[in-house]
Amino acid sequence: MEKKFILVVDDDAGTRLTIKKFLEFSRVAQFEIVEAAEGSEALKAVQECGRLDLILLDIEMPDMDGFEVCRTIRETDSAVPIIFVTAHADLGHRIQGREAGGDSFLAKPIKEAPLLSLVKLFLNASRHR
Repeated sequence: MEKKFILVVDDDAGTRLTIKKFLEFSRVAQFEIVEAAEGSEALKAVQECGRLDLILLDIEMPDMDGFEVCRTIRETDSAVPIIFVTAHADLGHRIQGREAGGDSFLAKPIKEAPLLSLVKLFLNASRHR
């Protein structure tokens, strides 16, 4: 089974750990998890990783918000799926996320089944691009 590279961006270490554990114990795929605690770290990770299969991106972070991070990533990579992981999954934020180039939303608190369903959906879709 081919390893999938996922970038998890959230300023909350507990959220990153929860996502990482759900992915590591799933049978969806084998994952290499790259973590970033803020937007600038995420952009650096995108440049350094070379290949990412999926990005899970928080909206509210201290140095730049997830929308800005998403727009910046989309300037150079239109293919990598980006899922916003946020406590703010209302319609207004969803519209902003789509306009920024995001593909989907996952509401906090993170639950295993919805996370794995979305990850599986986007990893399968990205194989067919």
